[in-house]
Amino acid sequence: MNLGTVDGMNRVAAFFLAPIPAAAIGGLISWATHGHPRPVSVAIFYLLALYALQLIFGLAIYSWLARTGRRSLLSFASGGLAMVAIVAVPYLLWASAGPANTTGRAGVVLILWLVLGAITGATAWLILQWRQQAPPNTS
Repeated sequence: MNLGTVDGMNRVAAFFLAPIPAAAIGGLISWATHGHPRPVSVAIFYLLALYALQLIFGLAIYSWLARTGRRSLLSFASGGLAMVAIVAVPYLLWASAGPANTTGRAGVVLILWLVLGAITGATAWLILQWRQQAPPNTS
């Protein structure tokens, strides 16, 4: 797949659809671990946060991946991870610097957030791959 030839609608579809699985997984994990009693509200929060991160950092990372010819699943997953890490690492360092010992919990949250970012990048790659497939010739 040549990322330079992916049309605008494919990129728009990837932008809007890619965060949905990660947001749903984040909401379910939060609910399953008794972090929040309403998984839908957590999933919506994650979805909005991932959309914001995509606008601020993800588009630049995608542009860099396309420009440098990096188009593997691992490249996209790493890009999604980096997209989240840019904000998550400084925030969690600040949040865990208080008087309460929350470093262990911050580490778990960081891992979860990084995985959600990687899932977002991997899902974008899958959507772009799927949208690039030519329909089978049935004649």
